[in-house]
Amino acid sequence: DTYTFKKEGLAVHSGFNTFLNLAILGIDPKQLMLAELEEVSPDIDGIVITGHSLGGAMAQIAALTMMRAAEKVEDDVQKKIMMNARCVTLGAPHAFKLLTPPADYQEDLRKKVLSWAEQNMINYVHNNDIVPRLPGF
Repeated sequence: DTYTFKKEGLAVHSGFNTFLNLAILGIDPKQLMLAELEEVSPDIDGIVITGHSLGGAMAQIAALTMMRAAEKVEDDVQKKIMMNARCVTLGAPHAFKLLTPPADYQEDLRKKVLSWAEQNMINYVHNNDIVPRLPGF
């Protein structure tokens, strides 16, 4: 079972998404991120979200959620920080998979999201760590 970014043509492993939601105590991740950014200095232009193994998968989902939520934010400082979020993970498993394009699929949006992920997410992997090499879901 997957949580889907349908318009982006991506699916997220439901277990990782569930753990992310439990980690933030059932609070909507978008609302939590916005609440944390309410009183941020205009000198800050981005944040780094990190995690190891399962925490890395959760960090990747949180970063993508933040980037997508930024489009609806009106405050320019908050929007800039959310759009410039970086994700650095250690030994994270595959959290996403590409979907067969659904009817409401948006190719430009998928390209934007994948380009953003390529530029802003990195997963460091030890050569003997099996977890990041396990097949995706």
